[in-house]
Amino acid sequence: MDEMEIFLLKLDIYTLMLLALFGYLLGFLTLSLTWMTHRDMPGTGLWWLGSLLAVIGQSGFAMQLLTTSAVGLWVGNVFLITHVALMVASLRRFFALPPAWRVWWGGVLAFAVLMAWAFYVELAVSVRIVLSSLAFLAWGSTSVWLLWQHGREDSPLASRLFMAVMALIMALTLLRMGLLSVETVGSPFRRQLVNVIPYISMLVGGYLSSIGFLLLCTERRNMMLRELALRDALTGVFNRRGLHHELGRQLTNEPMMLAMLDLDDFKLINDCFGHDTGDRVLQSVAQTLSQQPGLLVGRFGGEEFVLLAQRPDGKAAALCQHLCRDIADMRIDGLPITASIGMDWLQPGETLDEALRRADKALYQAKLSGKNRVCEWTADLPDVTRASGMAIPQSSP
Repeated sequence: MDEMEIFLLKLDIYTLMLLALFGYLLGFLTLSLTWMTHRDMPGTGLWWLGSLLAVIGQSGFAMQLLTTSAVGLWVGNVFLITHVALMVASLRRFFALPPAWRVWWGGVLAFAVLMAWAFYVELAVSVRIVLSSLAFLAWGSTSVWLLWQHGREDSPLASRLFMAVMALIMALTLLRMGLLSVETVGSPFRRQLVNVIPYISMLVGGYLSSIGFLLLCTERRNMMLRELALRDALTGVFNRRGLHHELGRQLTNEPMMLAMLDLDDFKLINDCFGHDTGDRVLQSVAQTLSQQPGLLVGRFGGEEFVLLAQRPDGKAAALCQHLCRDIADMRIDGLPITASIGMDWLQPGETLDEALRRADKALYQAKLSGKNRVCEWTADLPDVTRASGMAIPQSSP
């Protein structure tokens, strides 16, 4: 083999090194734009830092163009593994999970020390490949698990892309480890499949992983905007549109309890104590209602809330009575608060507005019957003396 052939073989490997570096640079630029436009998203800064470390790590490999020092190889291995580890830390923060920094730092430092020892005692190239491959597989599989557990419902496109990229790189890593049993690796710069695979992995993963995180942020932003469109800004419960949307996901072939809750004499609170106090009352009532398991809560305007739940007949009335008692026990700035509830059933196949009209009549009857009570709709509700309202004992102040 003459010198020209040797040069071409080296050029192939080094070209792949430079292409992988270019891929990481593109990923870094993408992450920089992501950080600037989605700075409020948790984990963005960590992901950006990881991308920067990936550029530095790949630059360490590219240093072999100028020198054969093992320092560049150590920097490449350690910084790239730290990059993958920061992906895990970023995803944990993105999904609002505890950071587990002790485990993170322990893993990163252990790998850095182990690789320093491996270069110092001049372990075989194949052994160093196994060490770095196992570290990558550990952090990479953790990333896939986090995306599978926490991202596939809220961010399906980004999570699938991300998991596909990581699965491809891990498959290539396993293939590389398998090749060690059939190929003798004398140098990391020889044109061998075992040496080519990692740069192909870096070229693909360096850029696509940054695209995956950008998609995660974009899908999270879109979800937040949808939530804002479906939620009442003051109380955080569903608005009319949001309740219709959520109800469509939970409808079954069974009747569903529907209740309209109206705060008694709420206008007096606003007039006598100010709208700030009124807002605090609404927020506290909404929080109390939202804490009830299995209860859909919507605010349709003013002091009126709509409640939906899958409850048997007897338990539905008991739930409404319980809510009335909870509200009567509340004190906002020392003010006693009570509510009246009109209850009926949303039947399979009918619209929400049809059931709301009946519940509204029952609510009106509860108001006429003395307030702070539950009234269930009946066909003869216009006859006040035959109403089925049930008074709720007033809690002592």
